[in-house]
Amino acid sequence: MPKTKKKAKITEEASEHIKRLISFYVKKVMESDEDGIVPLDQSFQDNLVKKVRELIALDFGKERVDDIEKQMEEILGSSLQDWLANEFFDFHLTLYRRRPIFWQLTSRNFGTGGGDAAFSCFVYYHKLSRDTIPKIQAIYLMTVKEKVEVAKEQISDQLVEAQKEGTKKGIEKLKKDYQQIDERLAELERFDAALTEVHNPRKNKSGLSGTAKWINRAIAEVRDNGWNPIIDYGVRVNIEPLKEACVLPPSASRVR
Repeated sequence: MPKTKKKAKITEEASEHIKRLISFYVKKVMESDEDGIVPLDQSFQDNLVKKVRELIALDFGKERVDDIEKQMEEILGSSLQDWLANEFFDFHLTLYRRRPIFWQLTSRNFGTGGGDAAFSCFVYYHKLSRDTIPKIQAIYLMTVKEKVEVAKEQISDQLVEAQKEGTKKGIEKLKKDYQQIDERLAELERFDAALTEVHNPRKNKSGLSGTAKWINRAIAEVRDNGWNPIIDYGVRVNIEPLKEACVLPPSASRVR
């Protein structure tokens, strides 16, 4: 085998090993979390990246965490934070043969494109309940929205001062910053509204007949009176309302 192919194979195998190792740690984090809701935003004490790092420290020692994470980044081509935010769900989806048990709820589809999602968290399928969405909104999403609102207000105040002083260069930068933070807040608000729509009873019920396929009747049961997961119905049924609301990564469309 040529050296280049051999090296590529070794790199591919190492990458697969790292991804599976991180996935194992994510599994431990999600299973041990009380309500099965773990945010990605590092401003939260219980964020996923911090929890994974803690498990790395337990296995390899605190003094080796930074070095191990750097090696992971070199092999994966992205930081642990970025991989969890942008690639983990897709990998998990494949690993679990299109029946994922860790679902990523993200505001990415409600943004203007480009950049990281303004909000992202993972939920554990086996701990889903009628209260999952309200908890996400009240405990995590509201905190992120408030933080962005404060940042927007600060930039607005700085812009007013810059306009008074007439610093043209500073004004242009602040206008750009203000537009970006305003778009980020709008993304969060649209995402919040989508979650509320999923949680609330549908105005137009499915109206299926008794002869409709079981899966369609099951989805309607879970969805029509406000999303109320029935774990025994399986991933395919319970994930459908979230797919329809576009609050999951695009790859969730593979669950069918």
